Amino acid sequence: MTTLKQVGWHLLGKGGQDVDEDELKEALDEIKELSELSATNNINLCRMGGMASLMAIIVKHPKDEIRG
Repeated sequence: MTTLKQVGWHLLGKGGQDVDEDELKEALDEIKELSELSATNNINLCRMGGMASLMAIIVKHPKDEIRG
């Protein structure tokens, strides 16, 4: 399973790997749900390096549907 962090690194050209759009949408929806549950989940995402990857996806992903 490809992680959000691997996708972000791939988009930044630092290795990692790409993933199917449906899998990525599913992962982003799950992250959105978790972030709405508790502020602690947002802090944990940042501590684990996920926020940088999420920002890379938002800025650099070629599909508008994923960036939005």
